[in-house]
Amino acid sequence: MKSFTYSIENINSVLIVAGIANPDTMVSYLKSHYRVKEFLFSDHHNYTLEDIQKIHQKFDTFVSESKAIVTTFKDYMRLKDKRSEWGLDKYPWYILPISIEIDREKEFVKLVKEYVG
Repeated sequence: MKSFTYSIENINSVLIVAGIANPDTMVSYLKSHYRVKEFLFSDHHNYTLEDIQKIHQKFDTFVSESKAIVTTFKDYMRLKDKRSEWGLDKYPWYILPISIEIDREKEFVKLVKEYVG
């Protein structure tokens, strides 16, 4: 799997593959930059070879030559040990980095320290 940056050069279509509780932000972000198809699973989904075959079959139906499969780091961790065995290396899989910002971080840290301490 390749590392995903904020913009994949020469890509105009993506297939989102995710097994997370709320993929709405990810889907919305990618839809604002690319043509998107979705292959979404429930949170903590344990991928099977059959899942990967269906994902690759759907990906192969894209008309565009400029396409990628985008997943989360969480999902990548579930797939990484099967990369070669399941043929993931034969497809352009990318990982979408996600970061978290805490609103009023100092107050949050203080609350945590008070609770723990």
